[in-house]
Amino acid sequence: MGGQLDAGLDGTPFLEVKRSVSRTETTPIHHDPDGSLNALREFARHCGQAPPAPAPGLPSRFTFAVSMDPELSSQAEGRHGLTRASASVLSKQAEDWGRDAQPALEAAMAAALRPLLAAQADLDLSSEAAMNRQDPAKLQRFRAFFVDWVQADEPTWRS
Repeated sequence: MGGQLDAGLDGTPFLEVKRSVSRTETTPIHHDPDGSLNALREFARHCGQAPPAPAPGLPSRFTFAVSMDPELSSQAEGRHGLTRASASVLSKQAEDWGRDAQPALEAAMAAALRPLLAAQADLDLSSEAAMNRQDPAKLQRFRAFFVDWVQADEPTWRS
């Protein structure tokens, strides 16, 4: 897994618990509870004995970028300084996370969540009891939306 972590996380302890090829296909690393428990204990022992790593800091100036559905990216473009880098990527130069990047992230998240929130509409999903009181047809439409999203292949987001 280490080779997949970027420079900011390089050297960070990581406990791999499953392998996946998509959002819906995963295989546990350890196929029995004892193997999982032993791996967790060994990981905790290793982390507890390792010297603390220095906290990574951001460079004085950095590029903040988000990759999202190209159809939704236009809803965030121009907000909080986000400019189009490609069909699916918006970015901006930043110097301070809280002042520059966080508001841009929130704008992108608001745009990306619009379809989910529209599908959820007025459904109350706050508890199992609340879900049981919902219109079954509306609940089924929302479940279908969510299942379709989980199963979607989104290769354009990787560009």
